Amino acid sequence: MPLEANSLYLKDEIGNISTSHASRDWKAGLTRLTLQPRFMVMGQWAFNCEVGYNLPLSKYLQVNQD
Repeated sequence: MPLEANSLYLKDEIGNISTSHASRDWKAGLTRLTLQPRFMVMGQWAFNCEVGYNLPLSKYLQVNQD
């Protein structure tokens, strides 16, 4: 995720992911996210989750004055 990411959220089909940790890696210029699913994921099992975050618009959105 971008370094400026904030207000992170993670959820799976039945609610929040039980364990997660976000940290900023200033050297790499990004935010790292570590998560642990509610149950163990064994070989070929599927695990779907939704990850979301906010970014400051001033860095990513510009107004064209033309």
